[in-house]
Amino acid sequence: MAKPPRPAEIVVAGRALVNRDWMAERSGASKVTVGHWYKHRLDAPDEETRFPEKETTVERVDYYDREQFERFLDAHRSKKKKAVLPTDPALYEGDPEERIAIGEAAKLFHFASTAVIRKYLADHPGYFPEPVGTELMPSGKEARVFRRGDLQDFDKRRDGDNIGTGARQTPNPPRGANPETAQRVAVATAFLNEIGGWRRGAAGELAAREGGPAWQWDRAVRTARTQAEQNTQ
Repeated sequence: MAKPPRPAEIVVAGRALVNRDWMAERSGASKVTVGHWYKHRLDAPDEETRFPEKETTVERVDYYDREQFERFLDAHRSKKKKAVLPTDPALYEGDPEERIAIGEAAKLFHFASTAVIRKYLADHPGYFPEPVGTELMPSGKEARVFRRGDLQDFDKRRDGDNIGTGARQTPNPPRGANPETAQRVAVATAFLNEIGGWRRGAAGELAAREGGPAWQWDRAVRTARTQAEQNTQ
């Protein structure tokens, strides 16, 4: 049984040090992700915003410089924010109470199709705004509609992680895969959902955005793509 997280902060020689549970709570990331950041810290060229080195160990718990971690986290979030698909400025034109059909919402966020929104609603509840009802479209079909203000709020809080902090459904990793591999597959799956499916260069884009060797992301993308194809059969 997994131990419950125990975020902790200590002060050594006037410096605030924190453990990985604290980092996970502060960032909203999993401990697996925090471990990934540490493992690949030397991949970052800028020492000022690099994930911190271990400073000390107390009762078998490692501690790291809090100030350095905060710099790393700010830089990491900024990088991920830049990777978010651009939003059409038209989203902010109009009454926040106005209803926006799912097709128009997908266009405003430059999603590949309405399937991206449907996937968010089905697999990641709490991330994308819930529809406020349905309306009859000119085509004669009923379509889900969203409040413009809710879509604006969603856009403002997007940070590039693609699946937010709502309940996450992680795809099944390959048999024998370690937690880090499973995390990469989950990130790759979310990214493919965001861009509407596989495209050439997807693994390279993920490697540039998330860090780590390109071959690992290529393998994660191939696994995510295979699982997506199996789920549609």
